[in-house]
Amino acid sequence: MKLGHNIKGLLLVGSLITLVGCSDSGTTTVTKINGDESPPVVISTMPANSSSDIAVNSVLSMTFNEAIDTTSVTDASVVLSSSEGNISGTISASLNSVTFTPLSALGFNLLYTVTLKSGTKDLAGNVLDADHSWNFTTGDAADSLAPSVVDVTPPDGSNGLGVNSIITVEFNEAMDPTTLNSVTLRLSDGLSTLAGTVTATGQGAAFTPSAPLEQNVLYVAKVTTGASDLAGNALAADYTWSFTTEGDADITPPSVVLTDPQNGHEVSYSTTRLSAVFSEEMNASTVSGSTFTLANNKGEVNGTVNYANGTATFDAAE
Repeated sequence: MKLGHNIKGLLLVGSLITLVGCSDSGTTTVTKINGDESPPVVISTMPANSSSDIAVNSVLSMTFNEAIDTTSVTDASVVLSSSEGNISGTISASLNSVTFTPLSALGFNLLYTVTLKSGTKDLAGNVLDADHSWNFTTGDAADSLAPSVVDVTPPDGSNGLGVNSIITVEFNEAMDPTTLNSVTLRLSDGLSTLAGTVTATGQGAAFTPSAPLEQNVLYVAKVTTGASDLAGNALAADYTWSFTTEGDADITPPSVVLTDPQNGHEVSYSTTRLSAVFSEEMNASTVSGSTFTLANNKGEVNGTVNYANGTATFDAAE
């Protein structure tokens, strides 16, 4: 669906475009199980829907808005097809993502359709009750370039961070979520590696410590060469950065400080991208299709949500 040439009455927090329940980088998000009656929702796919010039050695992945029951994902859960027929591959699931690895390179310049079959469950037993499909077109080459880190939170060398901070890393391309875990993204206090949970977020990952950090301590975060992109290319070298905590936890909620289009403005140009800028760095795993939505008088508009460097974007589906 394309947004029209004249978008009227957009409200970033309120009626049409809504950001709900996003957390800043100092807040731990807990998945509800008791009382959860909502089925899991696919919030992003790699490659993105309708994307083109995709490397023929890519791995496919989809990310959910919550943790899923990995035992509900089977060899028949994902179907990849083109005009030449179905493509065989292996399927794996971890935490909030499912990946499909083709057994051989894809064809050049072909349109592929990916279908996640109904049946995947969240941890509360709620079932994805309808197939979820998207498509992409390959290019004429394989991806042989190593990914790189383009942004981290907290920033390298920063001081006075809240003891309940979450560590995030952003890459220059989509990553294989199965390679982003507590082994490849870890945090140390100089004496030992801290326990925590890693959540993949498309082009990034978030590490949530199992317990609050200590006050006034220098921490070192690291992404190892075990992290790789969707084509299987690993980081060329470990990436390390550090930060120092302060004495108090961050208890100030984030706010939206800028929107495009602006709240209440009539827009006279054609656009399919909307954005919201936050007052501070956010926990990327909480900015998703369930917390950033767009609606008109006909209902919700389908689209893809991404987050980077304090800004959330909503790209409406064509």
